Amino acid sequence: MRRQEQPLTFGHYRVLPMADWPRKLPNGLSKAGAMLDYGTGANVPLDATRLMRGPLVALQDDDATVLLGWSCAQLGPLRLPTPSYFLLVRWQPVDFVPPKVA
Repeated sequence: MRRQEQPLTFGHYRVLPMADWPRKLPNGLSKAGAMLDYGTGANVPLDATRLMRGPLVALQDDDATVLLGWSCAQLGPLRLPTPSYFLLVRWQPVDFVPPKVA
């Protein structure tokens, strides 16, 4: 889908090194992974996905082509786990990055 000649996108996030994540990590997660932070992505202010965070780990050492992630909602100091896990598999390079929403 397109809007004004640009792809229609949603659920934007920034990838942060887990070592830079300022909050306490869920049990069992090491600082070796990455964090998908939907709160700093280009989501509109009232989009509920801004509350989501997604810790990621590689399934095999030294191979980031398949990543396992877990979703949780961040409400201030509270982290509410969701029963959802996901896999990210490298497919092709990203060719569109949406502008930051003010």
